Amino acid sequence: MEKGQTGGREEKERRGNAMRASTLILILILTLTLILILILILTLTLILTLTLILILILTLISKLSHTPAQGAAQVLCACTAFALGNPPKKIKDSVDKKSDEPASSCTAERQKTLKQPSDSLNVVTVSAKEAL
Repeated sequence: MEKGQTGGREEKERRGNAMRASTLILILILTLTLILILILILTLTLILTLTLILILILTLISKLSHTPAQGAAQVLCACTAFALGNPPKKIKDSVDKKSDEPASSCTAERQKTLKQPSDSLNVVTVSAKEAL
């Protein structure tokens, strides 16, 4: 009878071990699934955030200037100045007034600036030096 009882205990131990192993595997699978879902959510959040930042930067560029290169240079200068804590007055004023005038109503001075891109870059360089 002892052999029968011993065999019964071994069988119960095997079943218990199998149950524990399957439970651990199930917990592992659920944990990995949750981790993957969290990574997916964080990735989508990051993509949406970067997209919104890009839209804001492009909006700022379009508000500052009629040419993308000039606007990009001004945005770079403004970002540097804001990071250092003192925005240049020229850029601050252009952001504050938010002119909605069409490109055809440019003043003669602005048209001259558009024809001479090196001059506008010099202005931006001087503004950046003032910010530093």
